[in-house]
Amino acid sequence: MEHKVCIDFNSKATALINKLAVLFRTVQLYDIHNVAVISSIKNIMAITNELVEMENEVELELRGDYFYLNDNRINYSIKFLANFDNLTKEFRKLELGSITFLKKVSVADMKQLTESITSSYSSEDPYNSIVEKMTSTESIMLGKIMEFTEDDSLDIRETVKKKYFSAVSFTRGIMNQIKSSEKVNLKKSKRMVASLVEHVIEEEQLILGMTAIKDFDEYTFHHSVNVSILSIALGQRLGFSKKTLVDLGIVALFHDIGKMNVPGEILNKPFHLTNDEWKIMHMHPVWGIRSVLKMRGLDDLTIQAAITAFEHHMNYDLRGYPKMRNPIHQDLFSRIVSISDHFDAMTSSRVYSR
Repeated sequence: MEHKVCIDFNSKATALINKLAVLFRTVQLYDIHNVAVISSIKNIMAITNELVEMENEVELELRGDYFYLNDNRINYSIKFLANFDNLTKEFRKLELGSITFLKKVSVADMKQLTESITSSYSSEDPYNSIVEKMTSTESIMLGKIMEFTEDDSLDIRETVKKKYFSAVSFTRGIMNQIKSSEKVNLKKSKRMVASLVEHVIEEEQLILGMTAIKDFDEYTFHHSVNVSILSIALGQRLGFSKKTLVDLGIVALFHDIGKMNVPGEILNKPFHLTNDEWKIMHMHPVWGIRSVLKMRGLDDLTIQAAITAFEHHMNYDLRGYPKMRNPIHQDLFSRIVSISDHFDAMTSSRVYSR
């Protein structure tokens, strides 16, 4: 189940922070060959390799006062506060901003990282000292710390812009997979949308500003991301929990998935659509529910995405499409996505817009 996968990822992320904090503390007391140090290294190696297996590549990054794993902020309970604080201080002492595990690591890789860190505490330039000692290790990449201040608004804007275009690129890839009848798993979508949720919570105006970007050639992909962001923002104002915001964002991202079955000459037609072409366009909610249900793994979130893909053009008064023989109550997520969809459509110059 996707919910279980998310819990596993969060618990492993928290465990990684705790184990790293223990290692940093232990190497300041004992030699690198000490049993306690080796045991700590093996514990970290086990966690990172599990995460690499889940994610292919794992980046632990310190941004301000928070740690992020693959762009997802790591949340922790009060009992882990000391370890998180201590590791934050150690990263700052070493001017270390990120550790990226590019592939599965060995004990030798982790020992080299540990020795490099330990010997760099006394250096005037600790970060570069660590990097120089890690040149022979291909599985681990390091990044320098970036401190954000009030004067760094441009840097923050660039970070948000990068995340937006990364989401568009991700959506393009996953939609093309679906168009090619490939099985798609929602797990990676969840990671990407969770990052969008964090940006909406922390930098709402900046991320909402990104939705003003319109690209005629890639309208469907930009539109999907825009509707996801707008829906998350509406959900936040309604007081939804972070988990619900992530679910809403995923559902919104796939609301137009049925358009992958609409012929390109209709989807990108430079003139108004004929009545017959509109009939084909009106089929995309039906094709959408079929596409979602073909995804790998059927769970509550997949079903919710299918419902929203089917209902998002019905409108609150059910005067939209598809037409139903018996009246229904439009689902809450469908209503939110419908509002976001209409808003983004009205502020875009689509070729077939009225």
